[in-house]
This record gives sequence, structure tokens and C-alpha cells, in this order.
Amino acid sequence: MKKRHKPAAAVGESAPAEEFDLARTLEALRAVREVDVNLKGLQQLQQSLRHPQQGPSRLSALVTQSPHLTELTNIWDTQLSARHTPTLVTLLTLLAEILRSATHLAPDSTSTRALQPNDVADLDVADDKEAPPCGPAGADAGSNAAAPPTLSQSQQAHILAVAAELVQYVLRSKLRSLYFALSSDTRHLNAAALALLTSLAAFSTTAAHDLTAAFDWSLSALMQLAKPPRDRSADGEPVPRAKYWKQWRAVSPLAQPTRALFVSFALAVLGRVDVLLLCAKLLPCRGLMSGLLHHLATDPPWVATRTQLRAWSLFRSH
Repeated sequence: MKKRHKPAAAVGESAPAEEFDLARTLEALRAVREVDVNLKGLQQLQQSLRHPQQGPSRLSALVTQSPHLTELTNIWDTQLSARHTPTLVTLLTLLAEILRSATHLAPDSTSTRALQPNDVADLDVADDKEAPPCGPAGADAGSNAAAPPTLSQSQQAHILAVAAELVQYVLRSKLRSLYFALSSDTRHLNAAALALLTSLAAFSTTAAHDLTAAFDWSLSALMQLAKPPRDRSADGEPVPRAKYWKQWRAVSPLAQPTRALFVSFALAVLGRVDVLLLCAKLLPCRGLMSGLLHHLATDPPWVATRTQLRAWSLFRSH
């Protein structure tokens, strides 16, 4: 009798759910020269942190066992030469999710967080029955699932401290790697890099300022990433606008249009920086401002409205 082999997870997707064993997962993450083992460890960790009830406590356990996230940063260092796309994509999306989870613990997370594609509150899209619920990946916003356990103040402070260290690690030594990912012909790499940059900008005002000051806003890839997909599919048929807009609400960044991720990144940065940095670095930047506004007519109405309001407030203050 032939054995049936389970299909491997797609690029950037998490491995099938298994009982979470942090020690075993960390061992897999340390195997940086064993590509398959390393990738599976990343996928298992990503899946475990997405758990709607246990995710926060598992993140707390992770930063306790790995206070500098050394296993993850070592993988990124190895990828500078290995360039194994599935591993790098999964790593970048995992780091983005860790930062996003930490951001929700910050005191100002509800008022200044980055625009997410599911942000449709107060806008007339209630009749779209096919829109996925807001919430973390894999979570059912309409279910009666138990609320996640509350972390202690010391646990929350530890997570925020580790996340702040991660932000500085990326800004100090990994921007060139992100430029490579943004300029890649691989869309999943583009998406993963934009997701991480958005999480960096949304983490704190300090992080957004440091990112704005350090980032190369003349990067030619920005204008390309800001473009919407072609309005016709490969077979020449028009792509329905409703289908395109629905993709903006996808939970996974790898399923969203690249422009959706670019807009989230741009609004995350513009929502955090002060007027001086805005005028010196961002408003003159063709890649950011022109990219954000030039294709506004193709964006979903709820996103276009938020972009216009943000642009109006910025230009009025300027």
C-alpha cells in the first residue's frame, strides 16, 4: 500500500496545527543550515502565535526563553547568503506579527495604530457579506470563543522591551535586506517586507521617526509597489473591481495586493511622524506621496476616504 504524503505548506503559510512544543520549535529554529527543518520550525512558531486564545501567553513564553529572539535574528543573518525565499518570507511575516501583537499591548495602540485592510468601521460596506471578519489570522470574530488569558504587567513590559529591541535590530542592520526584498521580482517577498515595515512604523512614535530617518525613500521599487495590478487578467478578461477590493481585506499579507500593503505602510508612517520630519523627508518624496495619491481612484472607497483625510490633515498642518 502506497503511503500518502501530506502536501507541504505554501510559501509564507504556517504548517498544519500541531501541539505546540516551544523547546522543540527553538531547536528547529537553531538548525539554520537545515532548510526544511528551519522552515518547519518557523511555520510552527507562526501557527502557535496565531492561536486566538493561547497566542499571547505563547509569545510571552517565547520572549522568556529567547529574550533577544536570537534564533530568529540568526536565521535572517543566514538568509543574507542562503537567500531561501520561503524561509525569508515566513521569517519576515512572523516578525511582523510579533511586532503587531506587541503593539496591541502599548498604551496608545488603539488610537494611532496602522491602517489595516479590515478597517471598515463607520464606512458603508456592511452589505459585503463575503468580507472576512476583523481579527488575528485564524480567529473567528463572530465566534463565542473564550477570551485570551490576560498577561501580567511584567509579561507585557517584557514583550514590549523585546519588540523594541527587535525594531532597533532591523533599523540598524537589516534595511538593506528589506530593500532587496522590496526590489525583488517575487511578490511574496515584496509583501512580507512591506508587512514588516508597516509593523515597524506602527509600533511606536519613536520607531516611526527612526524608520523615517533611516529609510531610503528614493528607492525606485516604491513606485512599482504602489501600482495597482493590471486591470486585466492573463487571459485578457477584465478583473472585476469588487474582486480586487475584496483582496484588500485578506487576513494574510501574502493574499493582499501589493498596493494594499504599500498604502498601509505609507499611512502608518504618515500617522506617526512630526511636522518637521514630514516636511524634510516625506512630503518631497515622490516614491511615497505620489505613489500613495496617484492611484487613489482604484483603491476601495473606505481606504481612499482614509487616505484623503490623512493627506488633507497633513497638507493643512504644512
